[in-house]
Amino acid sequence: MGTHPAPGGASAPGTDIPSLEEQITAIWREALDVPSGAEHATFFELGGQSITALLIIAWLEDELGITSVGVDQLFDDPDLDTFIRQVVVTLEPAA
Repeated sequence: MGTHPAPGGASAPGTDIPSLEEQITAIWREALDVPSGAEHATFFELGGQSITALLIIAWLEDELGITSVGVDQLFDDPDLDTFIRQVVVTLEPAA
């Protein structure tokens, strides 16, 4: 696997959401090697497996400081937009 764009250090609840979405997208595309035309495919449709899920979660933790996301969210077979929403929700402060 190659390298993906370096994160902008966004990891706190006050994170710039558009930038965070771009960083999550880069991680997703790199880990799943998303082919052109498959932008709306789900995790499993893209060939996602347990090792891929662990890789995505590790990159979220290591590069973005996001520790509130688990592999179970990927095993629910989300597409990218759904996964981004799931990650962002975990960063929102409790009401």
